Amino acid sequence: MTVRREIAAITARIAGRSRKNREAYLARVDAAIGEGPHRTVLSCGNLAHGFAACGPVDKALLAADRVPNLGIVTSYNDMLSAHQPFETYPQTIKLAAREAGPATDPFIDPGACAAYAAAAAAGLVRRIAEEEEGGG
Repeated sequence: MTVRREIAAITARIAGRSRKNREAYLARVDAAIGEGPHRTVLSCGNLAHGFAACGPVDKALLAADRVPNLGIVTSYNDMLSAHQPFETYPQTIKLAAREAGPATDPFIDPGACAAYAAAAAAGLVRRIAEEEEGGG
């Protein structure tokens, strides 16, 4: 896909203006990654809120302070759609992250995004087929 010259120029200007702040931010992120999770310093109340929506397996792993906690933020509102096409995506993301293991970073692995998109597309095709058959 070719990017329009105007968009490329704007993107380059933004990248140039934010380079110093972004480099500092990425340095802090790298330092935090090197330190690992620090859930043991949280109060019980904060820990409870962080683990509340997790299943038993995830709670045990998180409590052991060995794996990162994955936060999923979405701007899609399933309440607005009768079909709820993204209803299962958070669970799909959680399962993929668990299968990949804590050493894998899906945001750095260039193939991870494409694999997720392919799995999501297949899931949507299945969902549509189910609804067409009267099962959804």
